[in-house]
Amino acid sequence: MKDIAKDIGVSITTISRVLHNKGEIGQATREKVLQSAESLGYRSNLLVNGMRTGRTKTIGVIVPCDEGFFTEIIKGIHNSLVQKDYVPILLWPDHTGKSEREQIHRLIEQRVEGIIIRPIEDDAPKDYFMEIFDRGIPVVTVDRNLPYVEFNFVASDDYIGSSLATEHLISLGHKNIAHLKGPQFASPARIRKKGFEDTVAKHPGVVGTVSENELFYYDLSKALTFLEKNPQITAVFAANDLAAAAVCDAAGGLGLKIPDNLSVIGYGNLPLGQWKYPAISTVNQFPCEIGRSAVQLLFKQIEGKIEKKAVETILTKAELIVRQSTAKTHK
Repeated sequence: MKDIAKDIGVSITTISRVLHNKGEIGQATREKVLQSAESLGYRSNLLVNGMRTGRTKTIGVIVPCDEGFFTEIIKGIHNSLVQKDYVPILLWPDHTGKSEREQIHRLIEQRVEGIIIRPIEDDAPKDYFMEIFDRGIPVVTVDRNLPYVEFNFVASDDYIGSSLATEHLISLGHKNIAHLKGPQFASPARIRKKGFEDTVAKHPGVVGTVSENELFYYDLSKALTFLEKNPQITAVFAANDLAAAAVCDAAGGLGLKIPDNLSVIGYGNLPLGQWKYPAISTVNQFPCEIGRSAVQLLFKQIEGKIEKKAVETILTKAELIVRQSTAKTHK
């Protein structure tokens, strides 16, 4: 600012007001200051401004980025924050739990104005987030809803999505349908299982079988075991697309053709579903929209548009995508 003052011959106070958009300054002077600032390469020091105002213009994001679903959530978060002139600080914890808490503390040390987090597990106790509560930092969780902690929450409507998938198989005439469930410590897997069971219960004559094994990743061995134990089924609703891909490959290993002998539908609309042959039917969760909605909900907290003790939940729509892996049954 001293360099700008020397360049155009006005006081540092005037320059400060222009650069921080405070006070009434004549348009001609304002333009001179801004032109000089640009030519001299001026950049605002957000650390100094943050100490003055308490606003660091940063948001902590703790979301894994190991698959397409989460990278799309991050994309939605990133693009929405950039539009608001905020900077995301992305951290990716491992699966120890302790690391996730350490990452939270690191974000607090960075004085972020809010945190968007996809918790590793659902059963995190309230004291796990105690420092966040004590400091009054706005938080939004995505994908996993915490039963012991009251945070604002954004996710896909997994219950509706699983109902759509199950109804699709029933509409094709399948009477023996199985659900390859995901890990029940995760709320999305639990909700999809319930959606499957409730939908089957609405249709007399339809038998629904839930797997003993839990599968949220590609595991050919578990998928083979699952199919060998359930030779009666004609259709499978897998908890996600990775598990569905494993079922398709396991079926081929057992001499079953997809969809002639076995219909398979997944969940999540991951790119691999389109690459498989035949392409896998699925449910689209619109993860980018989840990210955008999480930012909107977080800023409602930051701007005081939500009461501190109030908790809001946003469930984005789920959409059935029918491809070649599902067809009418011949049995």
